[in-house]
Amino acid sequence: MKPLPPNSDKKFWGDNEVLSFEKTKTSPPDKHYFEWQGPYAVCVTCPNKHTVPINPATMDIIDGEIVIKD
Repeated sequence: MKPLPPNSDKKFWGDNEVLSFEKTKTSPPDKHYFEWQGPYAVCVTCPNKHTVPINPATMDIIDGEIVIKD
């Protein structure tokens, strides 16, 4: 990785060093498990919670899976 270009005032980029970040140690699950939380379908198995937009008039959550209503 190339360092940032020089900066004349040294305030924005600091001392011009490149930052590195650790990768997350947890891997995403093989399967998402959704639960209703208010009007949202929220995945509760992933390390970072996320939602999936679904229409509650035509879809539902049964045993953690999103299914189409009959």
